[in-house]
Amino acid sequence: MTANRAFALTGTYRGVMHRGRAAARVVCLAVVAAAGLIPASLAQAAALQPRVINGTPSDGSASYVVALLDAAQYRTDGGFQAQFCGGTLTTPTTVVTAAHCLREDNGTVSTPQSIVVGVGGNLKAASLRVYSVASIAIHPGYIPDSGVNDVAVMTLATPVTGAITLTPLQTSDAAAVMVPGTPLRVLGWGNMSASGETYPESPVVGDLVLFPDSTCGGGGSYVVNGVRFNGFGSADADPTVMVCASGVSSTGKIVDSCEGDSGGPLVFGAGNAARLVGVVSWGEDCATRRPGVYTRITTMYPFLAQYAAVAPAPTSAPTSTTSALPSPPTIGVMSYRNALRVTFRVPATVNPTAFAASAIDSVTGAISTCSTAPRSDGRLPYCTFTGLRAGRTYAVNAIVANAAGNSVPTASVTAVPKRR
Repeated sequence: MTANRAFALTGTYRGVMHRGRAAARVVCLAVVAAAGLIPASLAQAAALQPRVINGTPSDGSASYVVALLDAAQYRTDGGFQAQFCGGTLTTPTTVVTAAHCLREDNGTVSTPQSIVVGVGGNLKAASLRVYSVASIAIHPGYIPDSGVNDVAVMTLATPVTGAITLTPLQTSDAAAVMVPGTPLRVLGWGNMSASGETYPESPVVGDLVLFPDSTCGGGGSYVVNGVRFNGFGSADADPTVMVCASGVSSTGKIVDSCEGDSGGPLVFGAGNAARLVGVVSWGEDCATRRPGVYTRITTMYPFLAQYAAVAPAPTSAPTSTTSALPSPPTIGVMSYRNALRVTFRVPATVNPTAFAASAIDSVTGAISTCSTAPRSDGRLPYCTFTGLRAGRTYAVNAIVANAAGNSVPTASVTAVPKRR
């Protein structure tokens, strides 16, 4: 089974071989310290802060996440050793995953008999349920050398019971969801270390933010919580079929999917509003200053529908009307030495999931971003721009996000960082 095959100029896939954990890496969250926090110039809205789980297993609510297991390895060594990729249950009988997870080194498609699907979270638990695969369909436009159209559908021999399914995002809903800075989640059983080998028994969750297309084929950079990420150029990434995402914790650590997370879900929202927006595909190592790259689900929707991997959408759409989106927050801006602090206030009915702000330099036009999560102690949430030019005027605006999507930005507030 193909694993970590180099392609294009810089990328490596994020799947592993059918050889167990001792011989290959697997998917999950790589968290690594980031140095040199430098703001970048971007004509984009604020990025939203992820909350780093850092190895904590998921709470079990995302039962649509499944593990792809090597069938022979599973019979001899169990699910933990046999896991090599992830997938998403989009209907009771279909799993959406990455094409490169199911393509052998000789270019042929893996046989259904060589793979089983694990459902239930903990790969070492006796409660792990295993389902046989009836058929495999790889996107006809999949190009291994570039990662274009890196998606596949596995049809199960019997329906999965007792697990929820995740609806793929439709193009009609994309405008309200696929906005730079939108909070997203990635889930998987992969490697949790950028420099070693640490694998979880249960899936790990990492909160990311969506990057603009300019970083996913346009070569631009993007700032998340003070960390500047370098984007991929057109020779590496194609934003029509790929999306880029990464996260940064409040302590400056980069959150990213890694080897073995391939095929797993990139998710927007929660509950009935949750949607599958991407599939873990490739990246340049793990937790670096380049984002992870995911297959764009809206572009793959016709293929998924062709292979019955799309069920009727739940009655609660991500954003059915503009009125479903939260109103912009009320903000306050305080000036400090070379810094600005932004506080956020919203009605409790908004049920916010994240806040973010942008500060635009009046001279250079450079945009800095900061973000934070809601607080549980009753105090107002805030985030801080650091490394600003003292005495320089900045235009500050902000947004709030909830399960329905992002608010429109607030009106700009001007502020000047202090010199001392």
